[in-house]
Amino acid sequence: MMILSILTSFVLVILNPLSQIRKGQDSQRQHDLRQLSTALDSYYNDNNYYPQVPSVLVTAKNIQTVPNDPAALVSWPNYAYVKDQNDNPQWNVLFAKMAFPSTASFSCPLEQMSNCLPQNYASKGYNYCVISGNVACTQIAATTIVPLPISGPPSPNVPTPTFTPTPTPVPPVPFVCFCKDATYWKDISKDPSHQCQVVQTSSDPLVNFDRDCTSPCINPCTP
Repeated sequence: MMILSILTSFVLVILNPLSQIRKGQDSQRQHDLRQLSTALDSYYNDNNYYPQVPSVLVTAKNIQTVPNDPAALVSWPNYAYVKDQNDNPQWNVLFAKMAFPSTASFSCPLEQMSNCLPQNYASKGYNYCVISGNVACTQIAATTIVPLPISGPPSPNVPTPTFTPTPTPVPPVPFVCFCKDATYWKDISKDPSHQCQVVQTSSDPLVNFDRDCTSPCINPCTP
């Protein structure tokens, strides 16, 4: 009889793998919410209040990433977070939708309290929760649950590249020396005794910009 019972159970497992997958997902949901709750309590110990959103836990390094429900889709909501409406929340509730909420460990304590469930708790299909702090049922009953956004893996800490623009070359602007009616330039390509033999009468300082001006104009070169 015992052998027959074992074989029957084995056959049921083979014939109903979806049920086993969903049971495994329920265990994962319970684990995820306990992990989130521990991270929330750690954040509270550091700050004396709970965060406004769970994603802050990642920035504060209380948790590596906010977990997602293993079957989170449009028809199967992701985990949800409801907290105290004060600026410094003193309580919070994490919600999940279990596939098999039949056992006492897969339940929501709010269901045992009077008028302490969010407005869309049943319509969203939530049936499991984890509580931190002394909840205020009046606030919870007036709340509409919004599932948490699907979170991705933490981004690698890669420094943002910086780009230094290449400066536009600017031709040297000559110093002009106005002596009488002419502008005298010193041509440094010539020997010192003949460097002042270049005369530029143009008022445009960029003409012959590769030459230096004879400045100051003391005893300037004659044209």
